[in-house]
Amino acid sequence: MYLAIWFLSACAVLQADERPGDWTGNYLPCDRHDELLKDGAMNLGVRFATANPSLAAEFSRALDFWAGILEMEWHEEDGRGCAIQVVDGYAGLFRPAEMARAQLPAAPRFQGWIAFNPGMKVPSIDLLMTAVHEVGHLLGLPHSANSSSVMYFLSLDGPAFLDSADLAALAVRHKLRKEVRSCPGPQLVTFPLQVGCRSIRVAGSASTLSPD
Repeated sequence: MYLAIWFLSACAVLQADERPGDWTGNYLPCDRHDELLKDGAMNLGVRFATANPSLAAEFSRALDFWAGILEMEWHEEDGRGCAIQVVDGYAGLFRPAEMARAQLPAAPRFQGWIAFNPGMKVPSIDLLMTAVHEVGHLLGLPHSANSSSVMYFLSLDGPAFLDSADLAALAVRHKLRKEVRSCPGPQLVTFPLQVGCRSIRVAGSASTLSPD
């Protein structure tokens, strides 16, 4: 296994007065960010405020993945009625080699924002895996100690899972789909999404995990 040269963190780059995941910026508010806090079915409006069309495309695929795990639907939203907003981050928000940052739902300034580093040029598969990871943070998942988890904080070569701890943490906050609730143990993360007791996957033929 090898460590990728980039990582993501909802908890890094803290200023003296900044709590983990409580960063902010000059972005349009998301008036329906509370939708991410629901323990029942969610209907998430997503605003793509990015100049990177590849990012919007891969983020959409990541949302489709999560819609196969949770009782949720999503649609594009161009105004303040968003629950999630994908933005191009500003200078000073990221530490070196950091690809993205998510706000955390417990943070006082939570708006459902995920910022990607526009200075980093990475393959589509890494944008996809990064997006899956960062949406996990918006849904309340912390970093995992399991290096095979999609919520691990570093990028490792190899299959990525939503492991038993990830699924248990999700179930406390949100409603899992019936197919997922009926499957004990870790769920592989690949695309195209295959929901079933054998595997839920996240990466097509590739096996690269993008971290937080």
